[in-house]
Amino acid sequence: DATTYGMLSEGVSTNWEMDIGLSGSNDVTATITKSPNGLTEQTAALTQPVLAGPTLMNYVSDLDVGWLPPDDVAEENKDVMGDQAELANEFKIFGNMGAGSLRTDTGNGYVDTKNWGMDLGYAKEVNYDNGSKLYFAPIIDYGRAKYDSYLAEPGIHGSGTTSYLAGGMIARQVYDNGVYVEGSFRYGRTQMDFASNDFEMAGEKVHVAYDATSPCWAGHLHIGRNIRFDRENTLNIYGMYHHAHQGGMSATLSTGESYNFDAVDSGRLRIGARATRRNGKGQRWYLGLAYQYEFSGSAQAHYKEYSTPDASTRGSSFMAEIGWQVKPVKNSPWTV
Repeated sequence: DATTYGMLSEGVSTNWEMDIGLSGSNDVTATITKSPNGLTEQTAALTQPVLAGPTLMNYVSDLDVGWLPPDDVAEENKDVMGDQAELANEFKIFGNMGAGSLRTDTGNGYVDTKNWGMDLGYAKEVNYDNGSKLYFAPIIDYGRAKYDSYLAEPGIHGSGTTSYLAGGMIARQVYDNGVYVEGSFRYGRTQMDFASNDFEMAGEKVHVAYDATSPCWAGHLHIGRNIRFDRENTLNIYGMYHHAHQGGMSATLSTGESYNFDAVDSGRLRIGARATRRNGKGQRWYLGLAYQYEFSGSAQAHYKEYSTPDASTRGSSFMAEIGWQVKPVKNSPWTV
């Protein structure tokens, strides 16, 4: 004779409230009394890992910016080894590799990524009669990251990997007054996977996983000036804008629901300066400071007519750098 109350779980995404009671002497009826009021809070954890893709693309983009030194390599090394430093009319193979970790605040939690990336290119220098130079190169980018995502409320930890592969072109125009303009464009694909054991379905912990791929593109514009005080000391003042686009993608959770993830755009503006002092033939120390602002970087997913909350990386950051470099000198063509 009693009526009880229940919950009908649609995977980990929605819950339908219902009344359960007797109908006659032999029948049990379940009557839905309330439809879902959006997605469950835990589904916000599904979108956090999507931001690991643009984070990795941005990391590799920073490696691309380092494809040439912040000042004119040919002009600097003429003091050391004369015209042998010229790259004119020759193609040169170059590569950059790097690894690092980054914590990104997403509003209701954060994502820790351990990034590894590299680029490979084939560069050529063209000299003009007015003293300006053009450097250009086709490039290939590759990056891979392992991430851990943490949703503060209701408390969900997820992990997985993401990878990025793209090809494109980079070029830099250097003028005789120290001003330079650089730009790049790359197109490729990203791939990611996600897994967590902290989701709940029908009051019990369940394993949730998915994997997805999407097209992507990235590019940057870099403008600056190298002020050379004397043979040993140079100041580089610059501004650069990076944009990374990860296309929309679809994924089916291991619990059965099919989600559509929006495209993610990450736009970063950086303004900074780097002071360089030469210390011996081909050796240099540098110190840099910069301010960076992320304009966008938000991720959202949709299940049926419902949408997850945004996970966003919008905001400011500061950076400081200190380093040591070895540039090509006579009998040694290497850059370190």
